[in-house]
Amino acid sequence: MVLIHGIGRQRPMKTIRGFVDAVLPKPKKPNYPKFMNRPLGGEESYELRVLRALQTSSRPTTDFYEFYWAHHLKESKTKQVFWWLLSLLWRRPGSVPAQLRPVYCLLWAVGGILMVAGGYAFIVWGPASLRFLTPANIYKWFGATAAGAVLVASAVATWAVRFLAYAERYLVPRPENIATRNTIRAEGIALLRRLHESGNYWRIVLVGHSLGSVIGYDLLRFAWNDLRRPLDAERVKMPELKSFEQDMRRIFAAQGTEGGRIEAIQDKQQRVWSELRQPGYNAPWLVTDFITLGSPLTYGSFLMADSVEEFEARRREREFPLCPPRRDHEDVYYTQRARTGPGQAPVSQNILNSGALFACTRWTNIYFPYRWGVLGDIIGGPVCPAFGEGVRDVPVHLSLRPGSGGAWGWLKRIWARGPAAHTRYWKKFASKGAGRERPDTRDALQALMSALRM
Repeated sequence: MVLIHGIGRQRPMKTIRGFVDAVLPKPKKPNYPKFMNRPLGGEESYELRVLRALQTSSRPTTDFYEFYWAHHLKESKTKQVFWWLLSLLWRRPGSVPAQLRPVYCLLWAVGGILMVAGGYAFIVWGPASLRFLTPANIYKWFGATAAGAVLVASAVATWAVRFLAYAERYLVPRPENIATRNTIRAEGIALLRRLHESGNYWRIVLVGHSLGSVIGYDLLRFAWNDLRRPLDAERVKMPELKSFEQDMRRIFAAQGTEGGRIEAIQDKQQRVWSELRQPGYNAPWLVTDFITLGSPLTYGSFLMADSVEEFEARRREREFPLCPPRRDHEDVYYTQRARTGPGQAPVSQNILNSGALFACTRWTNIYFPYRWGVLGDIIGGPVCPAFGEGVRDVPVHLSLRPGSGGAWGWLKRIWARGPAAHTRYWKKFASKGAGRERPDTRDALQALMSALRM
């Protein structure tokens, strides 16, 4: 399992240790560790190690890796973040995702008020009046409350700029960002290649949190192009691959629940993956599952392209793989002829195309629903509308453990359900009793454990 950490000034191994401690059960033997660790090997980073959970009756030996990338992202300048946000605000209101629309309207309203106030001051008192709009003068004119609000707003703005700077560095393909983006992707693909070529694993699960989910999506779509072709050249039957389109049409045409449809799609994806791994074909691809937590991919058309039309065009061109892959003009696979050896007749092989990554890889997306402008995770959300109806979107609620939460337990709970929700996907919150949860949500940690299929 490979975990890609999220945004912020992360320390090596801190995220993966908390994650593994949460998903592994308590050992039956007293004073026995949940996992061992060993050096990563190679010279990529001496800060990273591999955490190994030993085999049990219900789980094979499992190695946990962290793909660490934070050291590559230097903070952007304030003006760079400002111009990026301004470019997002300049989008058509109809192209703004519904979840972001209240924030979008609020920022436009605040900007409008400031422009009107500045224009009024300029007209009434002249250009010199603008020099007096300082925190000290605001304090003098409106009292400590207004000055305090300005200082708080300044602190929040400073924090927001530092937070958004990481996102801007990776998401925006400005010339200054290209080298950083390429370095992160190259190191991630090198890790995936090394795991595929090691011969130590029969299955790989990739988990991405926050911005790490966007990085994970990029790593998969780039690595897939090199690892999808068969290593063997024998005549093998591939009924699951050949019937993929027919089965997808049947699944979507069937009258049933959304959960039943997703289950059928993921079952088909697993059967195709098993078929690709059969002797005689032996495609090297080992990634069976992609799991995203609090993923900005919910805003794919808003963050990964300059317009909805451009995003749709790049999906049609297979640059952004969909789940399941969409057939527009051609099948999800093509046929090529390969020779098995000198003097041997060529063998026809069916190969999934460069956009058919999710014909054999399941995608589960877990998120805290955002509501009332306070609760939930505004960074994450459903991914299905942007990346295909085969994504299993799982809304979740806070995982609880017995405990009081302390004197300020109620306030901590509000914080954990609101601003801090983005960091609570595998962390349990101490509570005296069960909370009132939405009936359409699952326990966050249980949903993650189910998606890992360990």
